[in-house]
Amino acid sequence: MALTKVAVFLRKDWKVNRFRNVIISTFNSSDISEMILCSGFFQENKYFIASNDFKGVCLHNQKTLKLVGVYDYKWRTAYYDFHDNVIKNNCSSCLNVQKYRIPGMRWHAKIMIGKKKDAPVIATIGSSNITGRAFGLSKNYNYESDVVFWDDSIDSINQVITRSIEGNIQNSDEVFISNYDEDDWRNGRQSLDEKIVQLEKDIFDVAKLAE
Repeated sequence: MALTKVAVFLRKDWKVNRFRNVIISTFNSSDISEMILCSGFFQENKYFIASNDFKGVCLHNQKTLKLVGVYDYKWRTAYYDFHDNVIKNNCSSCLNVQKYRIPGMRWHAKIMIGKKKDAPVIATIGSSNITGRAFGLSKNYNYESDVVFWDDSIDSINQVITRSIEGNIQNSDEVFISNYDEDDWRNGRQSLDEKIVQLEKDIFDVAKLAE
């Protein structure tokens, strides 16, 4: 079990949002026991309620969700509302939601890590925040690009990527897929797993659990 596959998604069609598909599918997956979701902005207002897409965790897919944000104090209330509403949307005994913030704010990185038994099996790094223009399906959308790393030996995780591409084959020019080469000296001869584990450590070295 190891992260070996890499995909780059470029969004240029409001009807196609592969980033959204990956995030929601990871949240819903019974193979994921812990999910880390980092964003500069979590939108939770009359224009877009992001928490509406984070529902359905129950006994068969229980997990811990660790949230990390946000960019500035203007978005803190929406971030906290997102946290509270995700808790309300799910079985409280099946989903443990924790929110972290960075002292002084300025968190702008968009990162998701999905773990199975403490090991990363899927991750995203990119430009998309958890907002209507980036995460939603509105005609008023952003051009975004996100990178996905995943373990294709886990069928449910591999199918997340496959279905996202198969369902929009006419937009296949928006997708680049390759294999990670840990033997390439430019990768420091480190596996993707090692790099994602280090990335998680770097996040929680600075992120503090919020009240």
